[in-house]
Amino acid sequence: MSNSPRDIRRGKTTSFYHNGKQICSAVKLTGGKHGFSHDLPVAALADSGTLYGVPNIIDAFVLIEALRLIFEKVIHDKVKRTLYFSSPYGAKHIKLNNELLSKSRSLFGLMPAILSHGHTLIMEGLPEGCNMGDRPSAWYFTTLEKFGVEIVTSKKDTRLIWKNRKPADITFDYPSMTATVIAIAAASVVDDTSSIKNASVEPSCLEELDCVKSMGVKVEGFLPDVRIKGVSKISGAEWHVLHDRVHACTYITAALLTRGTITIVADKNINIPRFVESIREMGVHVVDTGKSITAQFPEQGYLNPVRIDTGSEPLFSSDWMAPMVLLLATRAKGVSIITDNVFPDRLQCLDNLKKIGLDNVSVARTTIDGRRALTARIEGKPNITLRGGNIGECSDLRGATTLLLSALVADNEVTIQDDFHLRRGYEDLALTLEEICK
Repeated sequence: MSNSPRDIRRGKTTSFYHNGKQICSAVKLTGGKHGFSHDLPVAALADSGTLYGVPNIIDAFVLIEALRLIFEKVIHDKVKRTLYFSSPYGAKHIKLNNELLSKSRSLFGLMPAILSHGHTLIMEGLPEGCNMGDRPSAWYFTTLEKFGVEIVTSKKDTRLIWKNRKPADITFDYPSMTATVIAIAAASVVDDTSSIKNASVEPSCLEELDCVKSMGVKVEGFLPDVRIKGVSKISGAEWHVLHDRVHACTYITAALLTRGTITIVADKNINIPRFVESIREMGVHVVDTGKSITAQFPEQGYLNPVRIDTGSEPLFSSDWMAPMVLLLATRAKGVSIITDNVFPDRLQCLDNLKKIGLDNVSVARTTIDGRRALTARIEGKPNITLRGGNIGECSDLRGATTLLLSALVADNEVTIQDDFHLRRGYEDLALTLEEICK
């Protein structure tokens, strides 16, 4: 079974109506967006590979579509959630057209794998994902150049070729997650030792390192600083995709919006310590055993206000910010402050939420540590009820998630006009919410 054009189409609506019940449920986490988009870039360095727990989301479908340009045999079973690939094509020109590039920024991570199989990579544009303002990409190409990749840019396209692989000493000025993915992948197929410093410590980057170690690549140290002794030829890869911890935060937030209780379970440690720390401060009763987390809304009937500064791991993740703003705005009592110096345009979803009555969040532009940032001031109204209706669309995944979650505090059905970005990270969030609200 494989993906079809319908899986990655735009213009599809999604609606959800909350039946008013408190969530009291358990959810098992499966392979997620970050896990797959970080595991595949290293698995695809091999001549063959099998991945388990592949998520049925648009970002995964796009990467698999690109994988078919590298390998003659690609079998994707959406029911079993497995992906098998083998028989790499001989050196050729591989073109990523604008249509494909417009669907997922995760394609950046696949660049080393394409080049390592001897292909010339031609990109008509740049991979695109969530529209959250300026998202620098120059450091991705700079990283590749340090490993010997030749890059020629014209008005028409960008061409990359990797004729002479060489080790690199990389020190990131900022711990970019995507740049870390690229650096790990490139270093893994250079038959020498490279060093990477001040890299991202995002758990899926740690998982990427474990994946390459299972493929015979030697890794010394721990992120953010590692030394990688690559292998120019890798025969095979086999790996289980890491669960999506953002989903854990989403489902916990959903339960708290209904003043309910939820248990999240996974095969590995869920690893959201800053999120757990924050909701505990809000008064939520939390039991975190590592592979399971139970969160229960406080008996006082409202959440305490908090101050949260988001940033790169190990800080409170910017990915969790927008749903948290909704939670504090509708279930907390008092003024909360949240800052973000990663994506200063993260809260575009507030324009949509204002249409259905969320008027108690104000956003100010500022600078934090020399980076553009935002500060959100949230005047909590723990008994507010939003209006249902067509809430429009949001051009980023986490904002779209927040729009659908707003149905849990609305008096009627909420409809997202175009759920393309939502489906980039969730198979069917509306269906999952419906199941856990029974």
